[in-house]
Amino acid sequence: MDFLDDLGKEGVKIVKRRGTKRVIFTEHAVSELAETAPKSAGGSGITDVVMGWR
Repeated sequence: MDFLDDLGKEGVKIVKRRGTKRVIFTEHAVSELAETAPKSAGGSGITDVVMGWR
């Protein structure tokens, strides 16, 4: 998680919700990752997860 936080700079944030640490990505960071991720036969290579950035 810390590696992703350092790598993503302002596009990534670590939060703690209900006692669990989670990595949150901005929409811009996800779109950039999707462009560089290898494409699989059934999708984009990025799993869609939607959570509010607050």
